[in-house]
Amino acid sequence: MSEWAIADLVEYPEWLDSIVEWQHAEWLRLSDAAALSQTDLSKALHERQLHMRTHLTHDAIPKTFVAYADDQPVGSVSLVRYNADPAAQLWLTNLYVQPSWRYKGIGAALLARGEQVARDLEVKDLWLCSFDTADYYLNFGWRWERTAELRGLQVEVLHKVL
Repeated sequence: MSEWAIADLVEYPEWLDSIVEWQHAEWLRLSDAAALSQTDLSKALHERQLHMRTHLTHDAIPKTFVAYADDQPVGSVSLVRYNADPAAQLWLTNLYVQPSWRYKGIGAALLARGEQVARDLEVKDLWLCSFDTADYYLNFGWRWERTAELRGLQVEVLHKVL
């Protein structure tokens, strides 16, 4: 395997579709997608594409970082606010590394990049929801806060003081 690096998605907008497909596939894996019609699935994918296009600006937030190798994306992570209020909590979301690229430090590097950008924005608290990987984040100093429901799924809400 070759060397990898991390860049802002705005530098590689052609990778947007690949990242959206990863995120959509993970959502399908975790949700009860079998209960959804093809129309609903297509609508969800389209909405995700529209949302992710907002990451293709030079605004500080929302922001997506992409790990890449051989001019191809291999992982990504995003920073978002789920509320238009600039004072709203900042969330780290959609950390994903392609299976063939896992266990090479890419996830940890993407996580560190997201945390550093949040610090640079003078954010003091960073949040995330995990469906099935909370232990991974706990290893990087995140704290478990509570269990919650998100889109009908049970999630673990984690927090990190920066």
